[in-house]
Amino acid sequence: NLIGEIVVNAIAHRDYSFYGPILINVSQENLSVTSLGSVDEDNHFSSISDYRNPKLIKIFCDLNLMNANSTGLMKVFQIYKSLTNKPEIRLSPNVFQIILPNRSINKQINYPDLFKEECPNKNIKVTPSKKIILDLLMENGILSSSEIIKKSELKQSTFYKCLNQLLKDGLITYRYYGKRLFRLTFLGLESCYLSMINNC
Repeated sequence: NLIGEIVVNAIAHRDYSFYGPILINVSQENLSVTSLGSVDEDNHFSSISDYRNPKLIKIFCDLNLMNANSTGLMKVFQIYKSLTNKPEIRLSPNVFQIILPNRSINKQINYPDLFKEECPNKNIKVTPSKKIILDLLMENGILSSSEIIKKSELKQSTFYKCLNQLLKDGLITYRYYGKRLFRLTFLGLESCYLSMINNC
């Protein structure tokens, strides 16, 4: 099971010294899995495991959910070998992400680089009110504006001012399903992660 393999790997290899969810995003074009804790960019296809969480990995191996040789990613790329659209692995100092294209769409699709999302203001200032919104989206995943206002207890004027700035800065985005549902972008996710790391 391809998706199961990726999710198990994300759980087994993520960095549990920091708090934050594993994000799974599904669209018509692809499925992406994003987790805390990057890996050595030169070694992430190696058959020798780094074993960040050896006890957890042993449990998954005993349950036959993964093997000890870290061949999961190689299996993924082997499955896509004959297809035009290949999986993508993206690394930052703190985050690991893999994107699995929809195998029924056998044509090249150029996905936006989530590590280089448009950010007009490179010196983004996250005010306490903005941080409240980011933290809520970090904790809940997806929220409507009314849900954020209720949970944050921010004044509507303050909320919408912060919301528009966060959208402009590329820290959050939304999809419309009868109402706007907001979520963190990868840039926003990493911003939250870095904030937590710096406060440790």
